[in-house]
Parts: sequence; C-alpha cells; structure tokens
Amino acid sequence: MTLEEYCNLIENAFKIHNWNYARNDNGNKSLFIINFLENGECYAKCNVTVSDNGICDMNAFFPFKCPGDESLNKEVTLSCYIANCNYTKRYATLRYDYESGNIVSSYSFNIFPTMTPEFILSKFNTVRNMNKDNYNYIKKLCEQQDDKETQETQETETFISTDQKGKYKIDL
Repeated sequence: MTLEEYCNLIENAFKIHNWNYARNDNGNKSLFIINFLENGECYAKCNVTVSDNGICDMNAFFPFKCPGDESLNKEVTLSCYIANCNYTKRYATLRYDYESGNIVSSYSFNIFPTMTPEFILSKFNTVRNMNKDNYNYIKKLCEQQDDKETQETQETETFISTDQKGKYKIDL
C-alpha cells in the first residue's frame, strides 16, 4: 500500500461520522488533527500520524496539563494511577510526560490492506473515548495545587475584618 492509500483509509474512517479534521502531509508521513468538544469544552485533542511504511500512531491529548510540584507527590500519584489504568489494557495506553506535563492516550499499529475504515474507527475510538472516571480523577489531581502553593495562597489571601473604622488587616 502507498501512503495515500493509508491516508484514504483514515479519511474514510473519519467520514463515517462526518468529522472535520485537518491533514498535513510532510514527505513520508501524514498528520491528521481532530479536536473533540463535550459540553462546549475541549475534551480531547487528537492526532493520527501515518507513515509510508504503514505505521499508524493515534494520540488523544488531554486538554489540560499536569504541572509538577516540588515534592513530586502529584507526579508519583499520577504515575501510579496511570500504571493501574494501563494494567487492564492490551494495547492502548495512557502516558504522562513529566517535562511537558502532557497526558496522552495512545495506540500504535501497522495498517494492513485488509483493514476497513470501521476497524480504524474502532481503534481511534479506543484512544479517544477515555474512561470518564479516570479522566475526571486525573483532571482533579492535575488541577490541585501542591501543599506549599495552597498554604502560601491562603496566607496572602486571608483578610480579617477589624472593628476599627471598617479597616481590614492582612494576616500573614
């Protein structure tokens, strides 16, 4: 198969649901980009990279990043949680990039001539459709401030009303 034939298979899979996507061709690879909204908010930023050798990489980036904290507590908790999520999966996996803070659901496979657009779509949906409970837990964890930041924020934002002429005192 040629790169164009591989790409046609991906395009036909997306056409099943009339999804809008962007396609960028770059030499021996093509990149498809498609974003999904849920309740008006970005739910997943997906891309599919197809190489001329038939390798297809599917990625669904979470629409938020997980910034690290000094104690590494968040990273360790997230990594352990992701390891447990991946344990039950055969191929598709969640990945956390410590340096960038990106969390990605991914799947990679070789495309064969016997594959149908429906098969490609089923693999894509495996990557895109993240378990709601896992997604919500990871989002909540990533949005938490670390203990030091929380303490500093509470200390600088605590205003205590005094009885002296309606003035406020900042309690540091």
